[in-house]
Amino acid sequence: MIAFSLVVTAPKGISKCLISDTLVSEADGAALELVIADGSEDIVDISRPGLQHIRLPGRAVFTLRRTGLSHASNDWIVLLEDHCKPMPGLLAAFSNAIRNYPAVDLFSGAIENKTSTSPWSWANVLYTGHRFFSFSHRRPRTASISNLAIRRSALCDSELAHDGGFEVLTLPRLTRSGRYMHCAGAVVDHVQPRTWSKGCATHFHNARCHGAFQRALRDKLGRAWLVESVWAFYGITVRPLRIMLDLRATEHFKLSTLPKLVLLGLAAGAGRLWGLLTGPGLSAQELD
Repeated sequence: MIAFSLVVTAPKGISKCLISDTLVSEADGAALELVIADGSEDIVDISRPGLQHIRLPGRAVFTLRRTGLSHASNDWIVLLEDHCKPMPGLLAAFSNAIRNYPAVDLFSGAIENKTSTSPWSWANVLYTGHRFFSFSHRRPRTASISNLAIRRSALCDSELAHDGGFEVLTLPRLTRSGRYMHCAGAVVDHVQPRTWSKGCATHFHNARCHGAFQRALRDKLGRAWLVESVWAFYGITVRPLRIMLDLRATEHFKLSTLPKLVLLGLAAGAGRLWGLLTGPGLSAQELD
């Protein structure tokens, strides 16, 4: 088994992480290092050999993510969100993929929806993650920050120096260079209950942060406007239909899902354009 650093972002605190007790107990700092980037206000340090508890009270999840990545010490890093529960065999699947494809520096893992199965929770995770589900007919275009493995030497300090740099610069760079591959056997359960209002708010603010980061980190603002405008149009009109096509002939196909996806697309499209318009002056908070 390859030695991993498992980095988990925990904006609501370490107690909300869905990492199993087995993984916590196995974190010895050698075969497995556990790095928890904790953004809660009331924090008691539980650091020990094999477990780094990084305390960043009140900081945005983007800060937690890049700080956790920068503190990882093993050659390979697995990045998860606190509401993603690793399924058995996650690290073994990534380990096998790394051995079989030594030229790859970035692997995405699969996403399932075993727990948060209400209609709005389902639509919420489906809108951004449908390509990562096992039933999807399409391959992901790049890794999801909900479940990925990355070679530590592929990280760039200048990109991690900025909030959003990992998402906007690092992942696209590795994907464009052909150093990315999907690993369908590495699975997490995306546990994130949502109502319609919470789902729309989440998509708006996450997309708003992405748009603001595009404005701050990209050299050509005009090109960023074009890309974000096209993305907003696609996300409202085409993406919901393509997701529905992926659902056809599966138990998940329901016509009532389509308007939910369109509404989430409207929220995300508006958020990206608003963030691009207002820039990084907005607080880069993600509603989790």
